[in-house]
Amino acid sequence: MSDFLSNFSGEKYEELVNELEEPTSKTPKKTLEETAFVDVQIIGKTEQKGRRRNREETEIDTNYQKKRNIKYGIIAASIVISCITAFAIFYLSNQVTVPNFVDKPFSEVKIWAIKNRIEVEVEQMYSVEKDETQVISQDATPDKGIQKGSIMKLQVSKGANQEEVVKLPDFATMKATAVEEWVKKNRTDNLKIVKEFSETVENGNFLREKFSNHN
Repeated sequence: MSDFLSNFSGEKYEELVNELEEPTSKTPKKTLEETAFVDVQIIGKTEQKGRRRNREETEIDTNYQKKRNIKYGIIAASIVISCITAFAIFYLSNQVTVPNFVDKPFSEVKIWAIKNRIEVEVEQMYSVEKDETQVISQDATPDKGIQKGSIMKLQVSKGANQEEVVKLPDFATMKATAVEEWVKKNRTDNLKIVKEFSETVENGNFLREKFSNHN
């Protein structure tokens, strides 16, 4: 018993206390380099996470941009198609087929033009082939479409020029039917054929000719 208590006296007691304190003082401490390394690792991991997040956000933004461009493209295409369709409907519904008015009286042209809202420009000219007010030609192609509100140009006959000098044939040698055909062909409306009874001249033969001055 005395030996055990002697261990707590004097120098031995101090040694014992020092031994008990040594494990605490010898606890390993992290050096400055180790602490810095840990900090670098933590910072490095944080930067990697930040880069990954930025990359994911970039990929998401790229996909969104593509989808938005596709959406705008579809909208623009729809608008263009709608405009083209509307224009085609308007264009086709605003057309009218042009008849062939050549050799027809101009009165028919006027009725058709008013009905279909077509403006008509008329050039009158003398013609020995067409009757007065008869259409000689037209600039619009027959049986083709023309827009309502368009202008169609026509040449219309004024008949033969009655002031034009025409060389007369020898009527004395012609039958009445031949004279009538010549008058009709040459549009000599101021030349009149008069039939008279005669006891000496055969029916249909030439009897006489007479010229009158109307001035």
